[in-house]
Amino acid sequence: MTEDRAPLVEVRGLGQRFRAGPVRLFGRTPQVVAVDEVDLRIHEGEVVGLVGESGCGKSTLGRTMVRLFEPTSGSITFAGEDITHVRGKRLRELRRDIQFIFQDPSSSLDPRRRIGSLVAEGLEIRGGIPAARRAEMVAEMLDRVGIDPGMARRYPHELSGGQRQRIGIARALILRPRFVVTDEAVSALDLSVQSKILNLLRELKDELKLTYLFISHDLAVVHHVADRIAVMYLGGIVELAPAAELHRRPLHPYTMSLISSIPEGRLAGTEPHRTVRVEGDPPSPVDPPSGCRFHTRCAFARPERCATEKPVLRQLGTGHSVACHFAEEIADGTVTARSAPVPAGPAVPNRTVPDGPHDKLNVAARQLP
Repeated sequence: MTEDRAPLVEVRGLGQRFRAGPVRLFGRTPQVVAVDEVDLRIHEGEVVGLVGESGCGKSTLGRTMVRLFEPTSGSITFAGEDITHVRGKRLRELRRDIQFIFQDPSSSLDPRRRIGSLVAEGLEIRGGIPAARRAEMVAEMLDRVGIDPGMARRYPHELSGGQRQRIGIARALILRPRFVVTDEAVSALDLSVQSKILNLLRELKDELKLTYLFISHDLAVVHHVADRIAVMYLGGIVELAPAAELHRRPLHPYTMSLISSIPEGRLAGTEPHRTVRVEGDPPSPVDPPSGCRFHTRCAFARPERCATEKPVLRQLGTGHSVACHFAEEIADGTVTARSAPVPAGPAVPNRTVPDGPHDKLNVAARQLP
């Protein structure tokens, strides 16, 4: 994508914090740092994938960008307009151009309303469209997402999971928005249904000239739909690159570990990468680590710098940015992974037989990083 033209959506220094407990009379109220000073530009007609493990802030970032959440800090610009704090009538008007596809269609669809009424809800709120025309538009959209218009009188519980997800897509697209955030839109579906929904989203993007922020924890899925991919860890973006470039040449250790975790064969056409292991559990967003947020789990971390200095998202190639102090050195092998401590295991009884080749193999295996 051309970077010198104005983006359709841009966030600068976007932050989102939530209280982690009751307000205290004395002392500081703990806060969850869900999104931490994120910068992101999305151009018209582009699909940007947002990936990361559960709890990293992906969904919160998406919801904040479409103003389902009020941002704590930073700015949000849409089509050149600052929408960071718009409210009331103007925010309702923006809903025509900005929509959100929720992860769980079962919980986002009112079980007491029929399918046709659910899809038409946005048109009713918009107003100015006769009932007969609304019915025509609903039938057209249902047909476009692969649902028989005759099913408009059914209730959500009468449909399958894949059909309910198509209804969620129809609801989001009935107003012909310009920007759509999809939040784990295929994560709860079978693989066969996933492929159909992904193909549908691609077709509708070209047909309706849509721009997507595609949120998923599955890097293999994002690879097949996104033009660029942003990798998120503990509230911040740690790497951003064109999809093919990211899989060919990952620069951040966390991205390397995500690619390492993809089962063999799910990234057809990409070369195998070295395996990079992530240590331990994710830190708490209530008390995130100092310096680089990833340094407590990174096999390449150098505490003297990584634990004290926060890396900035810097560009190392055409459209390829990374937030890592040692990205170049890791890529060329100057900085290598340190050996991880061997976890304590069950006691092994002493043996009187001399050491043989199998014992040497076992020792070597325990020393692997």
